[in-house]
Amino acid sequence: MEKRFDLGLQRMQQYLYPLMACFTVNRINAMRLLQYQHLQCSIQRDPHGGPPRILLEIKYKFAKKYMRVTQANTFPLPEIIYDPSLMLSPHTFLLGILFHNNAFRAPGTKSMEDLRRFTLSRQLKIFGKITGFKWSLFTHRFRYGGGTILNESGLISDAKQNLIMKHANIRTFLNHYLPRRINTDMQALIRGLKPDSAMMRAVTRMGRWIDRRRPRELTDTQKTTVEHDPELQKAIRKRDTFSKKLQRSQKKTGRKLNKLDKLKREEFDEEQAVLDIKRQLADTAILDKEAKEQLQIKE
Repeated sequence: MEKRFDLGLQRMQQYLYPLMACFTVNRINAMRLLQYQHLQCSIQRDPHGGPPRILLEIKYKFAKKYMRVTQANTFPLPEIIYDPSLMLSPHTFLLGILFHNNAFRAPGTKSMEDLRRFTLSRQLKIFGKITGFKWSLFTHRFRYGGGTILNESGLISDAKQNLIMKHANIRTFLNHYLPRRINTDMQALIRGLKPDSAMMRAVTRMGRWIDRRRPRELTDTQKTTVEHDPELQKAIRKRDTFSKKLQRSQKKTGRKLNKLDKLKREEFDEEQAVLDIKRQLADTAILDKEAKEQLQIKE
């Protein structure tokens, strides 16, 4: 057993979020804040004459703001009839969650619990190690991959790509998303040969470096070597020294505050007694607001 889930629902959520990240190239925060009110499920007629198809429409209301303005994008995801892989169908997992929570019948159910940040990110990292990836697997990799596919498809304009990815201009994609590992067959291109696109995809994808023999956890011996690292020990000693100084400072501050509090209380008893006598002699004691409140308390 490589990975165990406490609840079956967690497994469905863990599959669903990466799928939505791939198909909508949205940031993980936008997906984590999704509620039932942002989902619409309907049955649509197939224009090709096939059986009616389920259409899921997802509105990402909490996307990244630009110039403090957010325009929610809605992504329609039609069902793929005879889908060769149900594991790649968001309908399978999203509808499963909706049915599990009786979302179509219970009027009081408006939202589902957010998937915690640490749970999603930590589990993706674990899955990456189990798979044997050379590099860490994190949620934004789906956005990188989806954005690259959009850019290379030739089916959308730069303006529509910016709209989908919530970028101010195409420069953001070029600077931060475009892979630096060139997947163009430059040798064939320069020599006038037919580019081997399949080979270039194979040698530039993450799967090229998958090796399940890659170690996933440190051994106890390896952990011990880290604990005895001189730099770490120096940092620990410095931390302990500062901690002791902080404790002494807090104790000293506490003693000073207690001493000042005791002094002020003693001064109050002496000074207030003199003030009360003066007010009584001047026949103004009862006119004093504080004196009235004190008399009410005693009564």
